[in-house]
Amino acid sequence: MVHTRRFGDFLLEQGAFDLIVAYDVLEHLPDLVAAMTSCLSLLKEGGEMHIQVPYDLSFGAWQDPTHVRAFNERSWLYYTDWHWYLGWKTERFHLEKQQFVLSPVGKALKEQKMAVDDIMRTPKAIDSIVVVLKKITIANSQ
Repeated sequence: MVHTRRFGDFLLEQGAFDLIVAYDVLEHLPDLVAAMTSCLSLLKEGGEMHIQVPYDLSFGAWQDPTHVRAFNERSWLYYTDWHWYLGWKTERFHLEKQQFVLSPVGKALKEQKMAVDDIMRTPKAIDSIVVVLKKITIANSQ
């Protein structure tokens, strides 16, 4: 049972949600593994987690003193392909989408026909990453 001032008492049950939205949240959490494990548990099979986080080379990644981490294109591996490392044996996430939000610097580089891989390695060129993770059973993911 969870008590909140806004919604009162309610029970959070496993598999209760089709969608969890975490825009500009995960970079503030000191125990990301516990949070991601909870989100996985709370999602229904096939449910999605929509995420937006600061890219590790962006201004936004470290200008906020409440950020405890930043993210890059490989930040999702332990929640998807390397799920076993976290002890996830029956379900995991599948990376459905990963999109990079360009900053004005990145947009200018793209207009100059710079390769995407080079843009991604350029500081301040990408502001954030938008990700969609889908809950799947491990048996279906093999």
